[in-house]
Amino acid sequence: MTMTLDKLNQALTSMYGSTDESTQHAADKFLLEFQKSPEAWTIVFQVLNNDNDPPMTTIKMFCAQTLRSKINYDLFQLPKENWQGLKDSLLQLIVKYDSKAKAIETQLCVSLANLALQYVEWSNAMDEIISVLSSGSMASLLEFLKVLPEELSDVNKTPLTDEEFSLRTTQLITDNVERVLLILKKFSDVKDSNGGRENSMVLDCLNSWIKEVSVDQLLKVRSLSDMIYQSIHNDETFDTAVECLCTILRETTDVEDLTIVQTLYQQLLSLKDVIQESWDDPEKMEGLTRIFVEAGEAWHVLIPKLCEDFKPLVEILLQLTSYEDDLDTVKYTFFFWHQLRQIIIIDKYAEARILFTPIYTQLIHVMIKHLSYPIVEPNTTDSSLLFSTKQQEDKFKDFRYEMGDVLKDCCAVIGASNALSIPLNQIQSNVNSNQPWQSIEAPIFSLRAMAEQVRSTENKLMPQVMQLLIKLPENPKIRYAVTLVLGRYTEWTSKHPEYLEGQLSYITDGFQSNNNQITIAASHALMFFCQDCSSLLIGYLEQLFNFYNNVYSAGTLDIKSLYEVADGIAHILQEEGDPEKLMQLTAMFWKPTIEKLSSLYEISDTAPDLQLKIADEIEVLTIFVQVLRPSNLDSPSNPIAKLVIEQGWPIVTKLLNKFGKSTPITERALKFLNKSMSSLSTYLEPIIPQMAELLVSGFQTYREGAYLWVSGIFIREYGDEHVSAQIKENVWKFSLQQAASFIQFLEQNQSEITNYPDLVEDYFRMMADILMFFPIHLIQSELLQPVYNSAIMALSTFSQFEPLIATLHFLIDLYSWGFETPPVSLLETDVPPEIRRIILSFIESTGGPLTKVLLNGLVYRFPVDCNHDASDLWTKIIRLVTINGQNGDLVLQWLNEALSSLPEGTVNEKERSKLLTTVQAAINSKDFRRVRASIRDFINWYSRKNFERS
Repeated sequence: MTMTLDKLNQALTSMYGSTDESTQHAADKFLLEFQKSPEAWTIVFQVLNNDNDPPMTTIKMFCAQTLRSKINYDLFQLPKENWQGLKDSLLQLIVKYDSKAKAIETQLCVSLANLALQYVEWSNAMDEIISVLSSGSMASLLEFLKVLPEELSDVNKTPLTDEEFSLRTTQLITDNVERVLLILKKFSDVKDSNGGRENSMVLDCLNSWIKEVSVDQLLKVRSLSDMIYQSIHNDETFDTAVECLCTILRETTDVEDLTIVQTLYQQLLSLKDVIQESWDDPEKMEGLTRIFVEAGEAWHVLIPKLCEDFKPLVEILLQLTSYEDDLDTVKYTFFFWHQLRQIIIIDKYAEARILFTPIYTQLIHVMIKHLSYPIVEPNTTDSSLLFSTKQQEDKFKDFRYEMGDVLKDCCAVIGASNALSIPLNQIQSNVNSNQPWQSIEAPIFSLRAMAEQVRSTENKLMPQVMQLLIKLPENPKIRYAVTLVLGRYTEWTSKHPEYLEGQLSYITDGFQSNNNQITIAASHALMFFCQDCSSLLIGYLEQLFNFYNNVYSAGTLDIKSLYEVADGIAHILQEEGDPEKLMQLTAMFWKPTIEKLSSLYEISDTAPDLQLKIADEIEVLTIFVQVLRPSNLDSPSNPIAKLVIEQGWPIVTKLLNKFGKSTPITERALKFLNKSMSSLSTYLEPIIPQMAELLVSGFQTYREGAYLWVSGIFIREYGDEHVSAQIKENVWKFSLQQAASFIQFLEQNQSEITNYPDLVEDYFRMMADILMFFPIHLIQSELLQPVYNSAIMALSTFSQFEPLIATLHFLIDLYSWGFETPPVSLLETDVPPEIRRIILSFIESTGGPLTKVLLNGLVYRFPVDCNHDASDLWTKIIRLVTINGQNGDLVLQWLNEALSSLPEGTVNEKERSKLLTTVQAAINSKDFRRVRASIRDFINWYSRKNFERS
């Protein structure tokens, strides 16, 4: 025993005192093994009962945590006849540590709560605990009562069945509500003589029990209710009182008795003076704001119905929203304004809307004030001077976007014209009085935020706004803000063409700026202009080509801005109805890119910079192809397809053949191919064989996943019924070839497959496409077993979400062909019987290994986001195996073997029996939802028991 204690002390010293990682790792491993060992039961009590050491030491804290862990997960190690002694010893320890070592005291109380939960034969648990702890251990009694509801909040945290858990929580919690309230009342009756710490403990305990107590039941205990509000005035109890009151208010969301709400509301209004007193204390203001926000959100449905009564509450929330010292506190209020807005814009609540319109009007003024950049020096726009850190600047920008949502709500309530008048008047006033740029930029930003709520028919204020914006004094921050506003109102401009030319000139002038932000904003705005005003801009194409050619040749635009400009131009070209003219115009705008790519092709250098330049230029062509997709596929020919075949395909494939080892070029070239197929479909029939050949040879040569990704698109586009039978047959042969190529690659690189997660993902996404368009072919082919083998490999190897989810989705679709109804609508009849037979036979031979892989994956490797799909696959297999009421024993055999594959000692017989029994009962009743739930609960429990111990 002494030797073990020495090792324990040594391990703890190494864990928290050593800086050597290997030493720490060895210590951590020893400590975890110790926690799981049966001998730990004896040692933790020996350490915790040692009076020679101070109450709070590292080893005692660790032993308290270990005791909690043992009771949570390893109670099965003790014979049932020893549980009585464990309970008595634990109670003695809690009495021993009462008010001496808070952290240990909490661990012991958590241990007692979990023992009381699992020790179902302990029928008088609460009677005994309260009796023992009431005699001089009141701090521990309050701590135990506080942690009890928290520990009994989730059945998945225990090894109990749902029925056992429900019965035990009723005995420990529900049946003791009045008793606990009475205990807390006794403390609150003497609150004035208690210290702040004692009152905080009472409030903490009450906060844990509020969800178990009806609000009216709580309010009847007057001394408790008074204690909460009085504690708001005490610095020592302020935080706990806030938490308690917020929880109570949250519980009133669905209360039907208005007298309860009115009682709380009147008490809340009494805190209005506290707001004034605390205005210079940001921490207290945060707590008070949380209280009133909880009230507003809980009663947001009542407020419009009793708008006069609740108007003072809404006014207080407006006051709190105007707080300037901590914008994080202000953010608490935002959701309330949105909730209230959603209701009062309904015609039924017109009276409330009228009443609250002045408040929402004032809220716009408040928001614009918050939107304003800090003023540190006159005329400075340097962000490094406006903010002390980059993080502070980013936080302010994020906050502005959140305020933008509040402005939309205001606009919806008071009407667009009324809302627009506020920033318009501020801009006019501040420009005329020569105010700093901050006082002009903030209302401009608010105009941008309101755009979503302004209809294109608004003719009262918008003409004034548009005339004013493009004439404002030159300032980089103002030009940036105005440019973005113009980009937001392009739908309005499309209905008011008389303002188009002035705005277009303002935007294109921005491209002459040396300020990168302004250039980016201009390209963004121009894109939206071209998209929404395309029919108006068709006559400006010559002017736009000169502009486009100039910025293209000058190379002054960053690549994202170039993409946005190209996107905008393409939307204008889309308006051209003459096919021949469309081809000429598109060729004209393509010319700078084609020439640039041709010149880059001639360069022998293969540096990364060159590769990125080529990739970026290919993307420009892709944007045009993507936007200029034909709206009518019945036409015998298409000008863009002709352009792709004659100009795009030759240059892109030339580059791909020369720079095939370059990932950026490969990905962009294949993206061009992808978008060309998606947009132009069978118009590309002359080059379909060439595209197939490129994809096959490209993957065989370079093993890039992009070839498989685009192969899936190729299969989707040309494997459908709208193509000829010959093309469809050729696509199936292509599919076989690509799938076989990957399987060959896999066989040759099994030891290194973890280096290729993207490749595996692309392969299974391609296989899903093959299965969708050629299900009968695939299921009857010799590929079925090799594809399954590759799926088992993927599920056994990877821990990344993408390859796993692609594999799971493919397997779900594959096994779904065992049901009568096909999983896709492409097959209009039931699944052919011979196909079902193949799948059902296939399941019987593959279900065991797959069950084992799924269980191990769910326990050890799968990301949480994969769990639902893994469970779905598992459930599908079980449904199919037992489809005729047979083979239930086979499923249990698979599951039992999978449990046996887990590390020895991690699953005890009780846990194994519980899972197998529950699954068997669910299968017998065909309750497959319960099967899924049982497996999920087991996984959760197993993970907590084996990976989350501390």
